[in-house]
Amino acid sequence: MLQSITIRGYRCFTELKAEGLTRVNLLVGKNNAGKTSLLEALELLLLRAQPDCIIRSSWRREEMSSHGVGPSRSEPEDLLLDARQLFHGRHLDTTTSFLIEGTDEHDTPLKIDVWIVSDPDDWTLATSDERGNTEEWELQKTSIEIRKPWRYADFDRMISPFIFASMAGIDSHERARLWNLIVGNESEDFVTSAIQILEPEIERVIFTVGDGYNQTPAAFVRMKGMAERVPLGSLGHGASRLLDLALLMVQARGGAFLVDEIEIGLHHSTMESVWRLIIENARRLDLQVFATTHSQDCLRALANLYRDDRSMSDTVSLHRLDVGASRTERFSMDDLEIADEAHLELRGNP
Repeated sequence: MLQSITIRGYRCFTELKAEGLTRVNLLVGKNNAGKTSLLEALELLLLRAQPDCIIRSSWRREEMSSHGVGPSRSEPEDLLLDARQLFHGRHLDTTTSFLIEGTDEHDTPLKIDVWIVSDPDDWTLATSDERGNTEEWELQKTSIEIRKPWRYADFDRMISPFIFASMAGIDSHERARLWNLIVGNESEDFVTSAIQILEPEIERVIFTVGDGYNQTPAAFVRMKGMAERVPLGSLGHGASRLLDLALLMVQARGGAFLVDEIEIGLHHSTMESVWRLIIENARRLDLQVFATTHSQDCLRALANLYRDDRSMSDTVSLHRLDVGASRTERFSMDDLEIADEAHLELRGNP
């Protein structure tokens, strides 16, 4: 597990350091403080800035555009990734770079370094990690051309065991693929228990492949006392959100689970149960969780859970990002409980 992370020159950060990371970390702060950027920096560090990781983070932010058309309708368009968006100041020259480094529980250093190289003929974006592994991307002006065959669904495909759960969720094909990996084993029971938070009458989840050209998978649930299956979508966005989170947690086993705006689609009355599910299974699956939130209800639910389970004191911590600050401010579970009782604001000054 990561114990600390330092970021220099990445996206909105001139410099940021977060220390005292625990198994479950909740990230709070005002808009544009860099919560999502911190999640992406964690993803880049853990995946050693693999090319697919950089592509996915830019795809989530809509920083890519189409470029040209394949020779036939069956072949995809090329894409251009705007490399400027990866760097603080959004400007590229031979001094442009960013660095992300951290340490794990064994004090083992982790590092990725990304910079711009220029020679008389072209510009290149280069990456390296602490092991000396390097990657190079040829730049066309300010963009990286993605020429390899791709599909839109490829950007949802998860690389285990370091998983990023975006606000948009995952598409139906990826959801069905992840379900097929766990159906029939103990993880199926865990995933089913997640959506039972919203609807206790659910007995099981079923995926089908529809007729027709696209063969789009569809999710259904079997309800107690009902002969007909029920479309998952009819239960509302919260059920799909919990299904996605549980499926992705299983894939993150032994690694890290990064969740952007964990409260999306979930009513405040469910958040205490959601936190219990995440904390208990972070321990069971041996994974480290980083989640962002804007919700005071999310913090209140965590404080309520702590009142019933003091073992969380060494497991969960809160980290606030303030715009322009070089360090996050860390709060323990005791701090969170005191703030909740006194109605103090920990998410950032108004």
